[in-house]
Amino acid sequence: LVTAYVSEQGCIAARNVCLRTFNLCILTLGEVARANRDENGVSMATDDMSVAIGSVDEFESDALRYSKDFVHHLWARDFSWCLNRIVKDFAWIGPNHEQIVQTRQGFGDILSERPGLFPRSSVTDEEYTVAVCSESLCVTSGTYQVLTPTDNQHIDVQRYRGSFVWKRTGRKLVLVHMHVSIPAGLDDRAKGAP
Repeated sequence: LVTAYVSEQGCIAARNVCLRTFNLCILTLGEVARANRDENGVSMATDDMSVAIGSVDEFESDALRYSKDFVHHLWARDFSWCLNRIVKDFAWIGPNHEQIVQTRQGFGDILSERPGLFPRSSVTDEEYTVAVCSESLCVTSGTYQVLTPTDNQHIDVQRYRGSFVWKRTGRKLVLVHMHVSIPAGLDDRAKGAP
């Protein structure tokens, strides 16, 4: 199962179970692919379902690029770039227990109130892939390594995994959900060479 953000109308139109608390729907991979198309790939959109301009392939490549860009801007502390690309009811789940927010404002508050959460760092060794994509939603995932300089001339190295849910509105992509985790056994930062 894949968790994807869709509007309440999209949940009804796709006949999926909608978890209204987070505006999330649980979709199987096949259901997402069929949600807006019949067996011949023809759009079945009605007034309840919006259809964006452009191909799914174009959406996939844009979502991959935006996922990578979002990670780079976040770790470069370019928070305004990130906040301008998320929806008002953005949901973020970080790797720690208390790192759950359900609004753009909440995410912005975390970024400004906890400067050590995302210290200026370099992102390397990254790989992103599309998990599933429909005409209006694209779920990507990725792994990446963050290199953070320390005060004692060393580099902290931390591996992360992320999931991103992008929504297409016209030609614009907006991030509706992001989940970040640290692979098991890698939750202590490894010390690199000076």
